[in-house]
Formats: sequence, C-alpha cells, structure tokens
Amino acid sequence: MMICDCGFVIADWWKERNRATGCLTSLRNPQSPIRNRRWPASTLSFILTLSLLSPALCGESHDWPMFGHDPARQGISPVRFASTTLGKQWATLPPRALFTYVEGTPYWSSPSLATIDGQPRVFLGCYDNNVQCFDGATGKEAWTFTTGDAVGATPAYAVIDGRPMLFVASADRSIYALDPSPKLARDANRRIWQVETMRWRQTVNPARMANPMVATVDGRLVLFCGVWNNDQSGTENVQKGEVIAFEPKTGDILWRRLLGTGAVNTPCLGTVGGEPALFVPYEPGAIFAISARDGRDLWPKPYAAAEELHGGISVGKLPDGRQLLFFGGRTAWAYAADAETGEQVWDINVGTWVDSTPAFAVVDGRPTVFFGTYTYFVFACDAATGAELWRYRTRGIIQGSPAIATMGDEPVVCVNALDDHVYVLGARDGRFVFRHHLGKFPWTHYLKGKTIWSSCVVGALGGEPMIVAPSYSGVITAFAVNGKDANAGPPEDSMWDALGVAYTIPVLVVVAIVLALTFRRLIAARR
Repeated sequence: MMICDCGFVIADWWKERNRATGCLTSLRNPQSPIRNRRWPASTLSFILTLSLLSPALCGESHDWPMFGHDPARQGISPVRFASTTLGKQWATLPPRALFTYVEGTPYWSSPSLATIDGQPRVFLGCYDNNVQCFDGATGKEAWTFTTGDAVGATPAYAVIDGRPMLFVASADRSIYALDPSPKLARDANRRIWQVETMRWRQTVNPARMANPMVATVDGRLVLFCGVWNNDQSGTENVQKGEVIAFEPKTGDILWRRLLGTGAVNTPCLGTVGGEPALFVPYEPGAIFAISARDGRDLWPKPYAAAEELHGGISVGKLPDGRQLLFFGGRTAWAYAADAETGEQVWDINVGTWVDSTPAFAVVDGRPTVFFGTYTYFVFACDAATGAELWRYRTRGIIQGSPAIATMGDEPVVCVNALDDHVYVLGARDGRFVFRHHLGKFPWTHYLKGKTIWSSCVVGALGGEPMIVAPSYSGVITAFAVNGKDANAGPPEDSMWDALGVAYTIPVLVVVAIVLALTFRRLIAARR
C-alpha cells in the first residue's frame, strides 16, 4: 500500500486495502444517498480522514496508540459501538494516597490503547512519577514503571522491527523506551533505553514534555517529541524549547531543532510541498513547519499568533485537496491555517480560551472540526470555512481533546469536562447522548489554565468497543455496550445557568446593580 510520508491515504488505497491494518470511512448518514455510492479512488483519498498506519506502527486496527490517535492528531477511531446505550465496563480502584497538587501536572495523562500478544492494554502516565499499565478487559493493574518525575504526556505505542515498544516522556527530562509485553514478569525491568534530553544538576527544573509521536518518514519509523528544559543557574540560565527526533529502536538522536526559549506543545504530522512536515505549536505564540527529515524550516516564516498557544494542533485534508491546520489560543479564537503556506484561512470567535486539540472528521460529506472551550462548550465547525455548525454546553471547562467514534449508525463526539463528567454527543447536531460522573476533584483548588487535564479515548479492548475516561479523581473508567445503562442524563440547569450562558448575564446584572448603588450614594453625598 502506498502512503505518503504524512500518513494520509492516497488514491490506490482502495486497490490494496487488505494490506492496511485500519481505516475509517466517511461518517455518513444511513439515509443519505451517498451511503452506497461507489467512490472513485481519488475521492476516497479525501474522504478517508484517518491516517492509515503501517503494521509496524499500529499493532491492531482498533488501537489508540498515541495522543490524538494518529500522527495527524485527528482524534478519530474506526470502532463502532452496537448502540448508544453505554454501561460501566470497569473502573480502577481509587488511589490509596494523594500527593500535593503540582501546578501544570495532571493526575493522569491521556491514555493510549494497544493489544499486545492478544492482551488488551491501557497505558497512562501519572503525576506520581509512574507509568501504569492496566488490563483493558478488567481494569486491573498489570504493571508499573517508575521514572524520575511526573509523566503528564501520553505514552506512544508502536511495534518496532516486530518488537512492541512504549515511548514515555517524563518531566525528569528523559525519554524512555519500555517493553510493554504481557510476557514479562510484573516486576521485570522494562526499560529498553533512556535518553536524557538535558544533563541534570541541582539548578535544573522539571521539564515540560509534549506528547510523543511515532510516525513513518520516508519508509522508516521515527520518534518525535517536543521538550522544554530550563536551568536557573546563576552562571548559565538556560531555557530551551526544541523538537527532537529519535531512532526508536536504539534511542539515537537523529536531529534536534531549537525553536526558542518557550515551551513546545503537541505537534502533528502533515506535508509541505510533498515533504513530510511537523507542525509545532510554540507556546509564546507561533506555529513552526519543520521538515520531519532533518528539522529545517519549510515555511518562509512561522505562523505568528497574537496570543499564547497552550493546546496541540491537528491537520485534516479537505475534499479540494487542501491541508488545514486546526488550533486554538488564549484569547477568544479558534483558527485554521493552510499547511502549505502557513497563511490563516479562517478564525472563529468563541469568546474564551481554547486549549483543546481539535478533532477532525468527515460527517455526512462535510469536513468538520470539533473542540472544547473554557466556557464549557463543545463546538463543531465547518472545517473549510469555520462556520459554526452547533455548540453544546457542558457544566465545566473542556480542555480535553474530543474523540470521534460511531455508535449504531450515528457518529459521536466523546469528551471529558471539568464538571467531573464524560460526555457523548451526536456529531451531526450536538444532541445529548450520554453522561457519566467520573469522580470529584481531590484537591482544594487548582489554578485555571495552568494544567491541561486528560482526555478520554476510544478503542476496541478484548474485541469490545470501549470509551476509556481517566479522571482527576484518580479513577479510570471504561464504558461499553454491555446490557447496562450508566447514563446520568443531560445536566440540569441551575438558576445561574438559566440566567445566562457561562454566567455572563448574572455577572453583568450584579455589576450593574453595584455601579447603580455606588453612583446613587455619590450623588446623595454631594447633596
């Protein structure tokens, strides 16, 4: 099967589809006249929005091997649930101990899913310095590996030269390659290799690690990771935001590209002029397009954002052949930019911060992008124009990135919200489908926007389609169609909700009353 370097499907996939390990068709309305249409290969290359991964990269077609599912970070799974009636399949045990909240560190990373030697596995990083593996069929802990600091980045799974490997980015400034095989003893040394991205000394602070990615570049697998290291030494003050490419089998560094003094967030893989390209969000306010081969610049200049970028970035291909980048920032906007040129294509004012990495799917023939906001909304927008298609209001901030799947004949959007719930919504119109309480926030407070909390994911575990939703309560919950119904129903509006969206109206009313009373007293005092 021919696959371009960025992982997008090209036309002859249709002829050689049996060599692929996984695919995704357009999410179509069963009543639509296009349902049974025989698509030409050239059209399929646009409609299939999921990157097809080589057998070396993706162990099973229904895995979720890395953050955003695939190198394009499109957040879309090919699994199909039998219906929208979901029950709790399993939940992990509550944590035995609670450590102090550390700014910028989520309890769990977002999960990755894989099937290894027929055994379904769920991998997550944890704020307690551990990487944990759970049995995907039962939720029981399979093994734990301890690093030198918190693990807030999603582990990336791949099969390298026939060997399953799990790649972990820890705040101890190191990238680890682990052996996740169920055949190893529980307490075996799973470390294959470890690369320290900055030499330790007493003045070095914990690193900020972006979610690692394994992708095919020119026929070879490469591991990419964004890293921000800093050393507060009085004689050598260092702040380095860079992207590093590794040979995944050995850990040898292929190249590293310094972007600046700011943090580097989750990149995605696409192409520029036919060359495999990494699109890297640079937190101070820029997007770089660099060659996945050697790290050199592919745009004349970086995309300049007028705001900080704390979320990741995704890329999708439109029916007209254009690749667009989707991302949000820390003012009030979500954006799309042309991947070839770095020029902005559209923006939409959503009135608040967007840290959610957008998901991309073709729904009923329309390319659509989905993301969450700090005013509790999930948005769906036309990917080509930015026009709002629908919005649904949860009852908490949404930093998590949406996961797209199919339930029955309906495409759905799954997302975690900071109201302690996981939500499932219809992708066509935003209708409510499912909600379940995941557990309460365990600390007294957190600083808004300082921590990007984990996302839910979708995959087939033990042959069963499941939503796996980690919670800051320390509990991970899996949902499946199992004859049970764990739906808590749609959230009820409180008095404040009824007064206005995201409390805008009540706040304005209170401010107006206070101002009126203040002016009244001033006027009375002058008399």
